[in-house]
Amino acid sequence: MSSSPAIDAALHRLSQSIDRLDAAAAQPRADGTAEMDVQGEAEIGALKAELAAIQARYAELSQTTSVVTQRLDSAIDRLKLVLEN
Repeated sequence: MSSSPAIDAALHRLSQSIDRLDAAAAQPRADGTAEMDVQGEAEIGALKAELAAIQARYAELSQTTSVVTQRLDSAIDRLKLVLEN
């Protein structure tokens, strides 16, 4: 099954953003601490939630696509059988 290029691109961008934020959080700050500020943590949390929602939607769409594909294949097979007779 092929996936939607838009969904794949969005998942890739979100994943890259989360990776960058995680890397930035691990870097020492100017004051010598490696703590991430509350705003940064909130942004990471929001991105992770958005990524999870997109992944869940993608899974739903994949399942729906599978069902539709099976039904279309079945209908095509029935039509071929009718046309052959």
